[in-house]
Amino acid sequence: MTQRMPKKLLRPRWIAIGLLVAVTAAAAALVATTTATSADAIPFSNPAHPVIDANWIYDHNFFESNQFIYKVAGSDGCLPTATTCPGGGTPGDSNNLPENYNGAQEFYDWWKGVGTTHTPQPNGKLGLWITARDHLFPTRSWQGNDAELTIPGAVCAGQQVMLASHNDSTPISTNVANSAQSGSATPTSTMHSGNWANGSGYDANMGENMNLEELGSVLRWHEVNGTYPARTIKATLYDNEEGGLVGSGFYSAAGTAAAIVAAPTAVGDTNIKVTSTANLGAGTTIALDDADTENPTVATVGTAATSTTLSAPSAAGDTKIYVASVTGFAVGHNVSVGLGPVDSSSITAVGTGQRTATTIAAPVAAGDTNVKVASVTNMVVGEKVAVDAGFDNAEYRLITAVGTAGVGGTGITLDSALSGAHASGNPIQDVGSGITLSSALSNAHRVTSRVIDTSALGTGITLAAPLTKAHAYGSTVNGSATGLISDSPQGQIIAVLNNDQDGLNYPTHKWGTGYYMSNLLDGQAGPWFNNINATPVSAAPNSVYGTVGIQRLQHNLPAVQAFRSSAENAVSQSLQDLGAKYNFSIPLENPLQFKNTGSVPDSPGIHSVPAYLPADQAQFTPVLDDRTGRTDQVSFGVRGIPSLGDIGQYDSSTDPLVGGADNPYPSYYPSKPTLAGEFGQDSSSDYFSNLNYWASGTVHGPGGFDKPSEGLLRGVEFIATWFSYAIASPQEGGHVSQPKRPIAYFEMTPKKPTAQTTVSFDAGFSRTKSGSTDALTYYWDFGDGSPMAKTDNPLIQHTFPTQAAWRDVKLLVSGAGQGNDPSKYASFRQVEPIDFFPTYYPALAPPTEPAAPSTGSAADPCGALTASEQAALVDEARDAKRAEGASPTLGEIASVALTSGASKDDEAESP
Repeated sequence: MTQRMPKKLLRPRWIAIGLLVAVTAAAAALVATTTATSADAIPFSNPAHPVIDANWIYDHNFFESNQFIYKVAGSDGCLPTATTCPGGGTPGDSNNLPENYNGAQEFYDWWKGVGTTHTPQPNGKLGLWITARDHLFPTRSWQGNDAELTIPGAVCAGQQVMLASHNDSTPISTNVANSAQSGSATPTSTMHSGNWANGSGYDANMGENMNLEELGSVLRWHEVNGTYPARTIKATLYDNEEGGLVGSGFYSAAGTAAAIVAAPTAVGDTNIKVTSTANLGAGTTIALDDADTENPTVATVGTAATSTTLSAPSAAGDTKIYVASVTGFAVGHNVSVGLGPVDSSSITAVGTGQRTATTIAAPVAAGDTNVKVASVTNMVVGEKVAVDAGFDNAEYRLITAVGTAGVGGTGITLDSALSGAHASGNPIQDVGSGITLSSALSNAHRVTSRVIDTSALGTGITLAAPLTKAHAYGSTVNGSATGLISDSPQGQIIAVLNNDQDGLNYPTHKWGTGYYMSNLLDGQAGPWFNNINATPVSAAPNSVYGTVGIQRLQHNLPAVQAFRSSAENAVSQSLQDLGAKYNFSIPLENPLQFKNTGSVPDSPGIHSVPAYLPADQAQFTPVLDDRTGRTDQVSFGVRGIPSLGDIGQYDSSTDPLVGGADNPYPSYYPSKPTLAGEFGQDSSSDYFSNLNYWASGTVHGPGGFDKPSEGLLRGVEFIATWFSYAIASPQEGGHVSQPKRPIAYFEMTPKKPTAQTTVSFDAGFSRTKSGSTDALTYYWDFGDGSPMAKTDNPLIQHTFPTQAAWRDVKLLVSGAGQGNDPSKYASFRQVEPIDFFPTYYPALAPPTEPAAPSTGSAADPCGALTASEQAALVDEARDAKRAEGASPTLGEIASVALTSGASKDDEAESP
């Protein structure tokens, strides 16, 4: 028998380059069709909607899963762009293991290379506008990398839509090099099919490659229509997801809220009493006082003052305040309530802080004086209760009677009728008996206002040098902050769509058959459930997002609901379009059809069953409030950002809100295995033959060992299709005519300069009207009175004045052409908070905190300049050009290009 030779695995990144010769022919072939092609042909597109090539996803996944093995975050040596190497060695040194031991570093380069191509696939010519950036963070021995692809929006670059996935494997050992150094050819004994752990075909790699094709399909759709994304689109890898959403947590980090000066300081003081010492470590620079800022250095750290916040609003004349905690407060101590205006008094009695919350057990109508509650354990007669605690519609009443719990119980009785309705499941909380004061308050104070015990100030923080200014009680103290979400009004993410372990999901059937132990008679076991876990629209407590996360989502509820509708519409349209493509059916590839235990096959062979039906959406692929967590969208949802994650089968949950009893083994089956234990994501069993088998009942497709089953392709195609529809929709990425001008866009590093004034700006995302970075000149107006800076280098560093402020940073880019040609210019702005920490909802901002712009073009989230603003920038640029020969004074020098490069003097390239 002739032995079939395995097909050589070529690098798809280089395969695609060979297609360039056919670009001209491809342009004529971009016609209306819903037929996705294989990776060996130029992809087609449909002017009506993006088209996913599931074969391309599979081919690249197969290559990656056999090339970059065991991608353990922070364990593949010091990354090439690192500035320090805590695990030893030098950036990019020999600690980088071979890609068949730990392929993390090699994978980053491969993924970014594929993602920035402008070959017909994946991106088409609009790939010229994509920029790759690395975002390193410390994890395990060295660093993780939130690698990112960005295509800036044409008219609303300040709003970002994000595709997300993770790239890392669950480590069997974080130091796999040990066995390699001892001479072991396979240092992990549990190696399966070229895979040492997960991070192979299902859990990790599928999402990474789906992101590339989802973005690519949208850009190809734009190309065939002569359009371009209106908003900025990003595709980001969140490293070390398996370590506990570490990479997405780093990206979305909110920083540490400002501490408060608990006692006034004078010029020459070297000690500050503060309400918190968090993030104020020895040796760090801090930003002291939003109203009159200076940046001292901390020498030593002591203890914080005793403080809390109001758990219920107080009114002028009150002698009792309700607080989150009474810990540390004592009779006879003096307290200050609020930061402006401030009330001071002494304590005559200390009761209790707020008690553990419960939920409303039945809907409450306006006018009701009784509330049914899930528990009465922490409800006390005479104490105040917050109905819809933590939300803007919260109401506060005194409890006059406590009955029994539950819908059928007698609930709690209030001293007066409620003004509004409150939904079942929402939080309700007894706010305790509070603290009694010796004198009445002179002012009203909002819930969460500060309460500081001025008799228990702690030892504070000691500075390395005396203060040069006096600072009042209530001044702010900020340390440094991490995180990659800008606090600028123009740098906000409006949607996150996360791919994680996709393929074993609707419309793919379990093991490619309708017959299984749970359904032996009629073959209606059904497809895998598709978990679309979206940020909750419900105000009910949710352990995944926490109290503050739910408060932020409710505060942003119109956007959360609009995002939910956009996703649901994309799912519906995908069912319709793919149903039409496949005649509303899917083949069941498992060749064995058993109706009864021990029977012979019944009509063996491939059978087709209905699929893509409108009714399937509610049953198998609904968009639901996320109660699963586990994946990277959670890190953004807790910030109040509309987000979702789409994951296939993952365990044997019986919760109907996350797919019901999706395990086909019946409940009575002896030793019923879990799905996770049986398939093996997050283990060494996540390899391709297993993945194909679970999707189709076959270990690979009919074309050979490296080809996909139809069932797996359909599962991947469905999710990638509806993701691409959502990204392309007017509500998310949007579209405008292809610009006939440059595109300007920049990002700042660090994104949160909360205790520093020197930052860097990267305008390398900007492009000429043909997608090039060549022949661009960059003009910067930093909004602080410093002269305009002109450079041909997209990277620039700038030092702002010390005073905390929002700085309106504007960029003008100039391409080739005459100075009076409007197609020569493009502009973008971000109003950045410099040297202070802007307070996040639901906390109250200190009264001295600079207010973000709320009106005018500076408040426009898109970052667009008005025509008159851009004209003024062009005039300023011309003045800068005329003045660039003059030597500036030392006082005028505030900016420096980060790499060498003279400004262009060619008149064709200057204003």
